[in-house]
This record gives sequence, structure tokens and C-alpha cells, in this order.
Amino acid sequence: MSWQIISAIALIILAIVAIIKKVETRMTLLLAGFAMCVLAGHPMAAFQSFIKAWSTSTWSRRSALQWVLRLP
Repeated sequence: MSWQIISAIALIILAIVAIIKKVETRMTLLLAGFAMCVLAGHPMAAFQSFIKAWSTSTWSRRSALQWVLRLP
């Protein structure tokens, strides 16, 4: 096993533990994903994926506003 695979497995385990301990889920998953992109050697891939998700037609302005403001 390479060090990248071992590090990715450790990050997944840490993310699961953080979610179980009631840490903010979105922040935990965002940081874990960014850390995996950095480990893979493509740190901009995380930002490109984020921009793509926000710019697709499946996201409406209302749902984006609800996500940002954490409205019910």
C-alpha cells in the first residue's frame, strides 16, 4: 500500500469519528475532501468540483441561499 492510500483511509476514519462526535458535517466532509485532493497532488480539484456543483442547473438560487443561511 502506498502512503497516499493509507493517508486517505486515515482521513476517512477521522471524518467518520468527527461526524459521530457531532462536529459540523458539511465542514468535516469539505475539509476531508480538500485534504484528499492535496494528498493526491491536485489541490485545485476540490475548488473546481465545488464551483461545478454550485453552477449546475440542479442547484436553484433558493436552495443555495438556504444552504448558506442555514434556513429550514
